Amino acid sequence: MSVLIYLLKVNLILIAFYAFYWVFLRKNTFFQTNRLYLLLSVGVSFLMPFIKIRHNYTFSQPLPVTLNEVPAETIKAAVYQPVLVENYNFVFNWMDILTAIYLAGVAVFSLRFIIALVKIYLLLRDSEPINMSETRSGREYWLLRTNKAFSSYSFFNFLILNKDDIFYNRNIITDHEEVHISQGHSWDIFFIELVHIFCWFNPLLLSYKTALTRLHEFIADSIVEGEEKVPYAEFLFAYNFRMNASTLGNDFFKDSLLKERIQMMMKNRTPLWMISKYIFVLPLMVCLSYFVVAQDVRRVKPVDLLPAEFKGGIRAFETYFAKNFKYPEGKRVEGDIYASFVVNKDGELSELSIDKGLRPDYNGRVANVLASMPYWTPAERRKKPVESRVFLRLTIGKSYGIVANQSNIDPAFRGVIVVDNQIISRAKKLYWEEYTSILKNNKNLDEKESTYLKLIGENQTLIDLFGQQAEFGVDFWMSKKQILIMHNGEELNYIKGSVYSIRVEDSKVEVLSPEEAFKKYGENARDGAIIITDKY
Repeated sequence: MSVLIYLLKVNLILIAFYAFYWVFLRKNTFFQTNRLYLLLSVGVSFLMPFIKIRHNYTFSQPLPVTLNEVPAETIKAAVYQPVLVENYNFVFNWMDILTAIYLAGVAVFSLRFIIALVKIYLLLRDSEPINMSETRSGREYWLLRTNKAFSSYSFFNFLILNKDDIFYNRNIITDHEEVHISQGHSWDIFFIELVHIFCWFNPLLLSYKTALTRLHEFIADSIVEGEEKVPYAEFLFAYNFRMNASTLGNDFFKDSLLKERIQMMMKNRTPLWMISKYIFVLPLMVCLSYFVVAQDVRRVKPVDLLPAEFKGGIRAFETYFAKNFKYPEGKRVEGDIYASFVVNKDGELSELSIDKGLRPDYNGRVANVLASMPYWTPAERRKKPVESRVFLRLTIGKSYGIVANQSNIDPAFRGVIVVDNQIISRAKKLYWEEYTSILKNNKNLDEKESTYLKLIGENQTLIDLFGQQAEFGVDFWMSKKQILIMHNGEELNYIKGSVYSIRVEDSKVEVLSPEEAFKKYGENARDGAIIITDKY
């Protein structure tokens, strides 16, 4: 899961949790419970995307095929062919732009947070200590005095009173702020500010902070009871309006909260039975798990797809491309450029991407030619046009001209390659030439003796053993080692040089050590065993 997708899921969950709070909980007088709900909802939002809940369904449109799903025989045949690996430069794309914007936002909001902390430090440094005091719960804190025209406020274990409040309002403000200190309200704001740094693009985090700030004041005001409420409300009205000292502290007076504080203080307490509302959070979490968190396991009905094509076919495309592509000045570069794009039902092209290029100038010119192509003939399924993605491999710079290969196979391999129990690649994006070159350069592989096992799909056991990249699959190559392969109780690799492809999303996979395998299966598994058992 990419970081941006993860953050998108986190923020969708945050929105759902806050919507529930706004509709059902915010008018309750269960202030402590609401505070706990808001804090836990933020924490749970960051954890839920890691939950993996599977739901199966069948649909008629096949998933896009990738190099991870190319028939094993095809890959093995290519391993022992001459391979030319081209050097290429990184191609800047829209995802890089989004990532750069996101990181810039993180930097700006981090700087804003640091500046706020520095301001508080300067305020504390310039304030005069009065004494060390204790809250009613026995928590110690520093009482300080400032000559600046700020509203009195607290920050963690510091309570700063302005010079007027020292003489005229000390007791009432101290009692109020001691509640903030004893209950650690500064930690809540600190936590939300850190979350806001990483989710700065979500304006709802400001609502979370505002809601928590309100609850802090309601909780602190709740120490006033009975006949004391009216004089306390009158005091709030009469209290001099002052500038807030810091966004990170708990200011005694906030003009925007005055009306709500008095309303909540005078409001009758919510009946205890209304706490049952919080039970409805559970169905909300189930819905979020299903629609936002769940990982799909898709059963595919085999349906023939007639692929999209350039009008006139691939040879006509080569003629069109050769006519419109102009080589950059200088020494001609030879190699392959991989591109992909979507052809919609009308034959219009979109989402053009240079997936692997040579040089920026070459990549740009190839992109310009592809972007200017006329409409294609769309793909068809059951004689109806459908949207599809086209992958092109363009070989340019050769003396015999330009050669194009088209398929619905993504040339990028994403997964783990294991040769004789040794991981040789955890590829985030590995292209055909690079894949085969890695294997050709491995001295342990022998063309006639190598057994190849391709495990396709996400399996938690493989992820635990070989890392997160194994969610795209694992390719096992076995040449020098005697590793047993069992599938549903049947031994597969009794003939050396065999090739196998097995989907393992819904399978139990065991990778046994040599000791465990030899003890259980004998000499045929002296170097280990891979046991696959389908669950359906």
